[in-house]
Amino acid sequence: MTTEPEDTEEQLRAALRQVWRLESTLQLIVTWSEAYPLAVFPEPDFKKAAILLKAGGITLDAVSASIIRHAITGVGQIAREALKGGINMNDKPFSLGDQPIEPRHYAQMNRVARALDEAFNGDTKPRETGFVLMVFPFEGFDGRCNYISNGADRKDIVVLMKEMIKRFEGQPEVKGHA
Repeated sequence: MTTEPEDTEEQLRAALRQVWRLESTLQLIVTWSEAYPLAVFPEPDFKKAAILLKAGGITLDAVSASIIRHAITGVGQIAREALKGGINMNDKPFSLGDQPIEPRHYAQMNRVARALDEAFNGDTKPRETGFVLMVFPFEGFDGRCNYISNGADRKDIVVLMKEMIKRFEGQPEVKGHA
């Protein structure tokens, strides 16, 4: 029995969809692995941290194990979904704000974020100035927005955005250029 050309083409399309889903899954893991760059989140003084934690009755080993367990559980979840058929980052039901930066913008947005943080904060610790960067297309915008900050708490950003929306909605429409 021979395979019909239509069947072969459909099998090829199905295989390509699976490759895309698996590549999307790997990209999601890569994105997670790059989420906390040293330029934005420098390594702490672990000896000092161990002393402070010990004074509170906590070991650095226990904190480290908890953090890595949380991270690897997330990676395990991604891997389990991939093994069940893969993840397509465009059709996964993400909740608002948890979709990673699109791969085509990832490196550039991280470079810009590092440059902005350096310009506003330099070596100042703790940082004095927070920022957010949102990137979206002018054409074909479907609500997807790429977001990065220099560590600002998202709850604070929600408040900031609500205040900005109120200000924007309260301003008269202005036309022309300054």
